[in-house]
Amino acid sequence: MYIMGYIVGSLLGTVIDILLVIMLISAVMSWIAPMMDHPVMNFINGITDVLVRPMRKLLMRFEFVRSFPLDISFYLTSVILVLLRSLFRSL
Repeated sequence: MYIMGYIVGSLLGTVIDILLVIMLISAVMSWIAPMMDHPVMNFINGITDVLVRPMRKLLMRFEFVRSFPLDISFYLTSVILVLLRSLFRSL
């Protein structure tokens, strides 16, 4: 039973690591070439949009966030993913 938990935790941790790398690539590319229309970038932006959209929708309920000049939903999503990764790796 312990081995199965270790395998599942490792797999989920690895998936979260991949998602974090994809988010990092998306963030860097949004600074370098924000209007780049490439199939790979469309794929990466599609994945990050699916991850960030629920957090953005939740945060837009607050007036402070709507008037804030930066999109903190991207940052908070990455923090949640890091916390989930540490939770899954400890299984």
